[in-house]
Amino acid sequence: MNIENKKTALDDDAAIYQRVEEASSSKTEREKFRELSFKGKVRYFMDYYALKVALVLFFGGLIIYGLYTMLKPKPTTMVQAAIIDSPWIASEIEAYSEKLPEALGLDPKKETAAILTGYLSENTNDGAAIATFVFAGNLDIIISPLKQTNQYIENGVFYALDDTLPEDLRSVIPEADFVRGTIRDHDQGEHIYAIRITDTAFAKAVNPNGYPIGDMYLGIHPCSEERVAEAFEMLRVMYGLPIQGKSGK
Repeated sequence: MNIENKKTALDDDAAIYQRVEEASSSKTEREKFRELSFKGKVRYFMDYYALKVALVLFFGGLIIYGLYTMLKPKPTTMVQAAIIDSPWIASEIEAYSEKLPEALGLDPKKETAAILTGYLSENTNDGAAIATFVFAGNLDIIISPLKQTNQYIENGVFYALDDTLPEDLRSVIPEADFVRGTIRDHDQGEHIYAIRITDTAFAKAVNPNGYPIGDMYLGIHPCSEERVAEAFEMLRVMYGLPIQGKSGK
């Protein structure tokens, strides 16, 4: 008896049976899916593919949102103010700042305005940040206590207001609220460089409870003619006056 030949034949047959069974199994799986009801197919999809599809959609959405955020046009800052040593509550300033673009008649899709707060005169980093804003030409108004205001005047940061302040603003600002000074090492004489704004509509809006606070002063930094005009518009809003609008500039 040739046992070896029988063993070989059996092995060959087993391999054939295995391949047939694998093919049959694969075919049966497809056939089973075709035979499933609609509800069954949905359940099959949810069991095997839903998580993968959800992950693809999630990460795809993140990528699309990131690209949109980076590439969409950002509104141009038309006028920007910074408050140093603010005596007002930050949330009140933020609420006022959010309404400012509309009050200035700006196009919300293309233009914006802002009031920055949280800067401290004793903080070296804050002082450097304000200086950077000034030299970069994107800070139009600085509001600060008298000591800091006088320092800005002496350093030539502020715009002289004697002959440039619009008549409608000049008529509502008491003479006692004007701050005069001279630029250090410049023979230009004494001029009006800042305004006390403690009793303005702005000060009342950001201090609705009327808490007693120290006086604050505003000076305009001349980034450009257009931005000085926008700074005057902000000053009108702060005094509760009608804005002139672009046609009036």
